[in-house]
Amino acid sequence: MRSRWSEAATALVDELRQQGVSQDLALRVYTSRLLGAERTLVRHGGGNTSVKTTERDVLGREIKVICVKGSGYDLDAMPPRGLPAMCLEPLLELRRVERLTDESIVVALRSALTDPTSPTPSVESLLHAWILERYVDHTHADPVLALTDQPDGAALCREVFGPRMTVAPYVMPGFALAHQAARAYAANPAAWGLILLNHGIFTWGTEAHITYERMIEMVDLAERRIQRAKAGSSPVFAAPTIVSRPTPKLAEVAPRVRGALAEHGPAVLAFRSSKAILDYLAGQELERYANARPVNPDHVIRTKPKHSLGGQRRRSRRPLPDPVRRRALRDGVLVTRAGQTRHGRAQAAGRKDRRDHRRGRRHRGSDGAGVRGRGSRGRAARP
Repeated sequence: MRSRWSEAATALVDELRQQGVSQDLALRVYTSRLLGAERTLVRHGGGNTSVKTTERDVLGREIKVICVKGSGYDLDAMPPRGLPAMCLEPLLELRRVERLTDESIVVALRSALTDPTSPTPSVESLLHAWILERYVDHTHADPVLALTDQPDGAALCREVFGPRMTVAPYVMPGFALAHQAARAYAANPAAWGLILLNHGIFTWGTEAHITYERMIEMVDLAERRIQRAKAGSSPVFAAPTIVSRPTPKLAEVAPRVRGALAEHGPAVLAFRSSKAILDYLAGQELERYANARPVNPDHVIRTKPKHSLGGQRRRSRRPLPDPVRRRALRDGVLVTRAGQTRHGRAQAAGRKDRRDHRRGRRHRGSDGAGVRGRGSRGRAARP
């Protein structure tokens, strides 16, 4: 993975400055977009970023604030408004509280907003606040997850990243994770960031470009480790069971699939067929790896933990009609994603394509020996 930082930063920052955006926030917008543009790091609404800076209140007093990605915003198109500002001091005081529900966190975050019309900040805002560095980046980087999701993920991460990154066990996003990250930072303030097993990676620093470059460098290390494991290893989807794959007649199959999904409400389908998908569907161990947990927390939100394999209904044990199942397995190309809207379908389908590719990477194992990874937890990780 290579850095996308360029002189374009100056032009964008100058443009935002002319609109009244502070230098700190303008740089935060720029690096947020850089992270969002790299699809191996984040997808549709995933990941979050923050910056600690100052603002003037209605009385003209300078106050310390933290700007964190708001819910509903994508990093690749991040506007300044997508990073709502909150008074930092009340968020720091919450460290004295031992337990807090997600609902109470939302109330606390909204009460700290300097502009009450702002979007609700990420549920991980307290984590960003309690890490004392000025800039914090968080992504669900696929290469990092390909390491963390292995049975020996913690040892692998320590081998690859060394003392520059702290490695911590999985904790549900929210109050517990914020405390865990704060403890990790206090124990090793010289570290560049945190690897959270089965979830993702955090990097932090005093400047926007430092935090961004640390993220890219750490993900690049993960990619290089994976490439070494792949050298000389057997194919991920070995011994294909489908030799010839005629072009499917989707017009014959789609009505049956839509009918089978009708019991769950209206659905808009997306069909995908590519070499990567064909290899995935042709593998002898399709049933095993297709029903493994997702690689990336972003996947849990829309694609859910398991596929509808061979025509089987997602929420029912009753199979689809035999002609549908036979057609799907024979052609090896019937891959559908359902959503209630075209936007939801597109997000699910896009995640599905990348999810299958990354599952292949994960199931090769760190040593290329086909180790089954544990995957991300089966609950939705909040972006």
